[in-house]
Amino acid sequence: MKVNCKRCEFSPDNQALIQEHHLIPKCIGGTDLDGRNYLCKKCHDIIHGMLLKVIFEFVPENKKDTCRKSVKQFSLWFINKKWK
Repeated sequence: MKVNCKRCEFSPDNQALIQEHHLIPKCIGGTDLDGRNYLCKKCHDIIHGMLLKVIFEFVPENKKDTCRKSVKQFSLWFINKKWK
């Protein structure tokens, strides 16, 4: 069965370019029960990039510095992580 991107309707021949997007991302506890859609890699990357910005808007002002430091620490860890 060929699946199209729900957002842009891209229909690649290589279905590996279509990814499952959970409406509540699994990394913050979402499940299939919360809902999901199929997106192309480009649209999936866009929505995940936007999520961080949206979530950050709801962080109280007095916690934003701590949040930024945690993101920086994670970024440094991720960049320097050697995957085996």
